[in-house]
Amino acid sequence: MATITRKSLSAVAVASLLAAGTFFGAGAVNGGATFLPSAAAQTTQTAAIDGIPETASLQINKRLGLPGETRDNGTEITSDVPGDPAEGIEFSIFPVTGIDLTTLAGWQAADDLDINTFFTGGGPNSYSSLITEGLGAEQTATTDAGGVAPFNDIDTGLYLVVEEANPTLTNGQAVAPAAPFLVTVPMTDPVDRTTWLDTVHVYPKNQAVAAPAKTIGDPVPTDVGAEGPNLTGSSLGELISYNIQGQVPDLSQETALNGFTITDKLPAELGEPQELTVSLNGTPLEADAFTSRTWPVTEDGAERQVLSVVLSADTLSGVAAEATIDVGFKAEVTAVPQATLDNQAWVSPTAIAAADGWNPGVDGPNPGTVSNATRSIYGEINIQKTGQGDDLTGLANAIFELHRCDADGNLAAGSLPIQVGGTTTWTTADDGGASISGIHLANVTDQDDLAGTYDDLWAGNGEQFCLVETEAPEGYALLPEPVGVTLPYGADTVNLVSVDQPIENVENNAGFSLPLTGGMGIWLILGGGILLLLIAAAYYLVTRKRDNA
Repeated sequence: MATITRKSLSAVAVASLLAAGTFFGAGAVNGGATFLPSAAAQTTQTAAIDGIPETASLQINKRLGLPGETRDNGTEITSDVPGDPAEGIEFSIFPVTGIDLTTLAGWQAADDLDINTFFTGGGPNSYSSLITEGLGAEQTATTDAGGVAPFNDIDTGLYLVVEEANPTLTNGQAVAPAAPFLVTVPMTDPVDRTTWLDTVHVYPKNQAVAAPAKTIGDPVPTDVGAEGPNLTGSSLGELISYNIQGQVPDLSQETALNGFTITDKLPAELGEPQELTVSLNGTPLEADAFTSRTWPVTEDGAERQVLSVVLSADTLSGVAAEATIDVGFKAEVTAVPQATLDNQAWVSPTAIAAADGWNPGVDGPNPGTVSNATRSIYGEINIQKTGQGDDLTGLANAIFELHRCDADGNLAAGSLPIQVGGTTTWTTADDGGASISGIHLANVTDQDDLAGTYDDLWAGNGEQFCLVETEAPEGYALLPEPVGVTLPYGADTVNLVSVDQPIENVENNAGFSLPLTGGMGIWLILGGGILLLLIAAAYYLVTRKRDNA
């Protein structure tokens, strides 16, 4: 700790006024704070301040929470620091050029500064809106496990401190950035006002954003009549719907959001998002209140669609803490799922300026706090049509419908043929095979591992699937009743549910031959008739001769 000489005591009053500033927002203006004494309070003493160190240190102690009664005079808090330490947050400091703190003129020039000079305006001050004119070289440090970002042995001066544009904790949770502020390094010791604090401690706070909630819906068309197909679920060519709900974090009066970003990367089996809706506290937003973009990325050899929705600072201005932001959309199932459709989304309490092609979670900026996982469970039924018993020959041209049945194998009440992949009938090939692929079975909203909300799409609609033969193969009898099929799935299902279903057919008339017109039986009848006619003719001739004799 450096000592101020007697010659400089007339200037100590000026420097000591810094102790009256606050590191939690005093003097803040729309996202920017200045921690300098009022010019009116300063003496007109022009003598240089002697004894000020040439170098000093700045320790930024990043905490989670709202500003409170935390000490704000530059001294270190050695116990019971409010808020949890925030690890993994990067801070930048910039020396303000032209400010010489070894002179009273330098302190007065610092006091005249407007922090907004260093930002573009039009929204809250942040790293994204920073103007570097009038600033020296940037230095950066990242908070450690104790939440401290150290800047050691830096030159004495006035520094602009700015948190990174998209702060994210090491656990992936996004944080609302603290407002930028100005701080002098060193500061006058607020207790012993004859010495300098050559290590200045500041304690900026802000809040982490809560994990968003993602849910799945089944947008069944409402214009399908009672005789139409059963469109339960979202199979190939149909739409599946999602909703993502985020919450605005609780912020200090000095902190304002420069935006709020919702990002989603859809499974490869889905097409571009469509029918987008965005609402704030349940009220739909107009298109100019947010921006939305979609672009493709390639991951593991497959193309996936990325959706980015950013609410503007103006839209968020004055919004209360814990206000809800909902983003809903639909997407077409463009490929038959060969496993479950797994998906997560992210939210960030900042406006993420990502270029098209950004693959969230893989490269570029951190997308923010991740949502719960969602899974859509799919199944398939592989039909193998053969003759009965030892006759394993595949039977072609058998036509089947898929229905729901009760536990006894009877069609469920009001059962309609189920549409999968745009069709309600499946015809066996020459080998007797036919596959019904992409049956949407259930949706799961995971919370902790696999424990979450489980929605069986077929609950209350029969007890099992069943196959109804509507046309038999040539030479075979039509099946007299549905064939029950069990697809085993539940909340813990993470793979495609696939079942092989053999179906045997019996030949017509149970395999017995019937007499046919023009066959052997008719000739026997004709032969017998001719023989009787010959016997009758012979009898007639014999009796006639006797009568003539």
